[in-house]
Amino acid sequence: MRDSFADLSPASIHIRFTSEATMESGEDERRTMTVELRVIVSYNVERRRASETSMVYQFVFGRKVSKKLASGRKVYRYAGLIDREEAEVLGQSVVMLREKDADGFTSFLWDMRVPYTAKRIWVES
Repeated sequence: MRDSFADLSPASIHIRFTSEATMESGEDERRTMTVELRVIVSYNVERRRASETSMVYQFVFGRKVSKKLASGRKVYRYAGLIDREEAEVLGQSVVMLREKDADGFTSFLWDMRVPYTAKRIWVES
């Protein structure tokens, strides 16, 4: 069964740490760093039908549709996954997403029977 990211811990936490430089000098300086939960999803559309590959790429990168009108041409832009807030392409077929976006994307990949791997990570914000 597919993993769901909806039941994860809070999306943003504060971590306190003591740096080595301050410990060597005898000072106890503490800094607060905010980190957020992200999910890295890698997927493989190799050896898939062209229509399936196209659907996955349109889901990730969006698409443009051009319509001919009496007054000229109208181009419609449909946003993809990478247009969402804090989504990032890390490499070919690898994206880093917020957990709620990752849940939707992995559901889509699962339904399309596209092999994928999803890993949860903490990212400094």
